[in-house]
Amino acid sequence: MTLEESIKNPASEDPRIAHTRKVVLAAAIDLLKSEGHEAVTPLRIAERTGIARTTIYRHWPERRDLIADAIEEHKPDWGIESCGDLSADLTMYLGKMVARLTSGPLPQFFVTLIERAEHDEEFADMHCRMAEHRSQPIVAVLEAAIARGELPKDLDVPAAIAAINGPVFYRRLITREPLTDSFIATIVDGFLARFN
Repeated sequence: MTLEESIKNPASEDPRIAHTRKVVLAAAIDLLKSEGHEAVTPLRIAERTGIARTTIYRHWPERRDLIADAIEEHKPDWGIESCGDLSADLTMYLGKMVARLTSGPLPQFFVTLIERAEHDEEFADMHCRMAEHRSQPIVAVLEAAIARGELPKDLDVPAAIAAINGPVFYRRLITREPLTDSFIATIVDGFLARFN
């Protein structure tokens, strides 16, 4: 396995590469949190870490990949443990989503990512990569509910996800109203009412 292959496969990399990867990605996250995405460059990371820019460029030739890998490395767990009840699972899922969008180290970056993806190819590519990952828990919740008979077998899953996620993003990005527990309950109750 080459050095380049190892850096993208942390489980199989040698300890020196693992350490370099960890240091670079931690520096990228720190810059992202403290100064924003524009500050996340190989030059700035090299200045912070003492790792050569050529090493950073070799492993992350595109800045978007460096940012995406840093977020992936430090991302919170999006998954949920299903309790077998759709209402409870949706409430837990939306609670985690609200927490990601309103607290922790990176909410402002996620908001920027969503806003800029419309006009910036680099951000659009990053958004697609991350959106696919973020959608896995809600897809699993809906598919499990279909299997249990709580939702129709012909459910339009992408439309259902939009109905569940949409109000949260609307409040976070457009109206900037509080994302309260009662708001989450309204979303869940409104979604479930369609199938009663």
